[in-house]
Amino acid sequence: MPLRAILNGGATHAFDYTIEAWDAFKRKYKLESLLMPCCGCPAVPKTSKHGAFFFSHKAGAECSSAPESSEHIYLKSVVAKASSVQGWRTTTEYRGRTPEGEDWIADVLCQKAGATVAIEIQLSSIPYDEIIARTERYARSRVRVAWLVDSGKFKDWEQKSNKKTPIFGVNKIKLGEIPLMAKFLLAADNFVYALLSKEVKWKEEPWEYSIFYLSDICWKCKNPVKQVYGSAIDVYEDSVKTVPNASTVLSKLKKFISNEELRELGLNTIGKHENLKGNAPGFPYCNECAYCGAPQNNHYLLKHLQDGGRTTGEAMFTSPRAPMATQIPPPMATSNSPT
Repeated sequence: MPLRAILNGGATHAFDYTIEAWDAFKRKYKLESLLMPCCGCPAVPKTSKHGAFFFSHKAGAECSSAPESSEHIYLKSVVAKASSVQGWRTTTEYRGRTPEGEDWIADVLCQKAGATVAIEIQLSSIPYDEIIARTERYARSRVRVAWLVDSGKFKDWEQKSNKKTPIFGVNKIKLGEIPLMAKFLLAADNFVYALLSKEVKWKEEPWEYSIFYLSDICWKCKNPVKQVYGSAIDVYEDSVKTVPNASTVLSKLKKFISNEELRELGLNTIGKHENLKGNAPGFPYCNECAYCGAPQNNHYLLKHLQDGGRTTGEAMFTSPRAPMATQIPPPMATSNSPT
């Protein structure tokens, strides 16, 4: 359900219409040339049951473009209108190409005074590697990008977000109501206002973690290793207590520290081994030897901790904080609907 169509050879956007203008357009559009930008098939202006304006393919048209959910098209409308209200030249479903010939399509492309910003809306689950790859594709085209993701499906968006790939969570979307941003206490349209006005700034405030480790011997290569078993920040501590819990604790560790960073600290890395003897079924995360990579099962890790015969220690690790809104923008004069 795109927000853009080709009207008599030029682009027209559904979010630019008032209710009265949209109703008038729906009555007379058959007298014009109105085409879908994705495939060139005839387009039809429509209004959703929640009042959002959009374009649809005429019945019988064949198009390979993937359909979008009602929530996706609604949030895209909110974002596009917020950008347009600020005077940015706003284009939805914008098709671009990197210098190397890779195609990309931006949900909302905002252009103003030499600046180009793509706002990508991702409500369905995809691997973070894909978000990174698409961000790099935009970078090669000299386009900055910000990701708005479903905070319910991307629960660790704060840990994954960074200055190069900024990711922001959106709370559950209820059609017809402007959704709130997670962690920012702002409606999505006001957040876009702040983002494009450079009022959302990246502020790195280091978090200092203690990584707990147990001095041990790798069962395979016999080298001395430091088995990771927990972490702490401020007064909050998380360490293994049961065999299944060991996997859960280690999987949480991976959200803020990479295997490369663990190696730099002289610690074992953390890996996923589904059928390793000594790990609980369905709880696959465990230590891997820093020397030979052999998985170290959680049963023996827990046993050594409980026996108390091995030396334990702490390694300090500093991790950057997620982005913070340093200034609350004034509310925009918008209604509770994106159109």
